[in-house]
Amino acid sequence: MNYSSIKVFGDSMPVGTELQLENLSASDYKTALDILQLDPNRFEKNGTHKDYKKVPFERSQKYYYFLKTKDMENNYDAQYSFGGLVAKHFDCPVEVHGQAGYSNTAILNTMLSTDINKNDLLMVAVTYPWRTSQFITSYWKSDAPVARCNSITHGRNKEHNRYGELDMLYGNDMQSKLHEVVNYINTIKTEFNNQIVFIDIPPYKYNLKKYLEMDDYLNPINHNYLNTKLYDNLFAVTFDDIWNELQTNCRAPLGHPNTRAHSRFADYLIDYLIHR
Repeated sequence: MNYSSIKVFGDSMPVGTELQLENLSASDYKTALDILQLDPNRFEKNGTHKDYKKVPFERSQKYYYFLKTKDMENNYDAQYSFGGLVAKHFDCPVEVHGQAGYSNTAILNTMLSTDINKNDLLMVAVTYPWRTSQFITSYWKSDAPVARCNSITHGRNKEHNRYGELDMLYGNDMQSKLHEVVNYINTIKTEFNNQIVFIDIPPYKYNLKKYLEMDDYLNPINHNYLNTKLYDNLFAVTFDDIWNELQTNCRAPLGHPNTRAHSRFADYLIDYLIHR
C-alpha cells in the first residue's frame, strides 16, 4: 500500500487518550491518579478503575490535560494509538486530529478544515450520535448531556437500556439520530475520494451495531435501511471486541484502550487493509 500519510479523525479513543499514562515516571503516574482521586487498590483486572464512572467531568479533563502536557515532545499517544501503529506498518507519516468528547459534527468539521491529499488513508470515528458541539472562537466545545445524566428508570450502576431511554427523551425518535449518522458517513464519502475506514467507537452495549440488534425500538422498514448503510460502512471490529478478546490488562483507568488494546486493534486494521 502506498499511502502518502494516514490521517485519523475522532474523539478520545482514536486520538489515544490515556496512552501517555504508560510513559510517565512513577511520580507523574502518582500525580495523575491523585488528580482523579481514585483509590489505587480498586482497579479491575482489565485496567479500569471500579469507580471511574463516578469521576467528575472537570477532574477527568484536568487529568487529560496533565497527561498531554507531559507528552508534548514525545507524542506517545499518536505513536502508539492504532493510527500510529498502522502508519508504522505501512511506513508512512500519521496525523491524529480531534480530542476527547468530540461529536460527529466536530469530527466532520475538523476534516473539512484539514489539508487532505488524494493518497491519504482516512480513519474516521463514528461516535455517540447524541453528542453535541458548539464552535467557540477557534475550537469545538463538546458536550454529551444525555450520556452524562443518570438513568431515567434505573440506578446508575444497574443494567439498563440507554438507547431505549434516548427514544423516550427524543420523542421515540432515536432513529433520526441514526439517520444523522448515515448522513455524516455519506457526506464524508462525497467530500473525499480517499480510501476511508469508518470506526464504530462507542463501547459496551451502546455502539451503533448493537443498537441495530434491538428490533423493539426500530420500525422494520427503517431497520433494514439503517442496517444496510451502517453495516456496509463500519469497520467490522470494535474496541468492545478487543476488550472481550484480551480480557486483562487492556484498558486505562478511565476506560480507554491502552497500548495493548490499540496494538491488537491495529492488527485487525492492517489485515483488513492488506486483504480488502
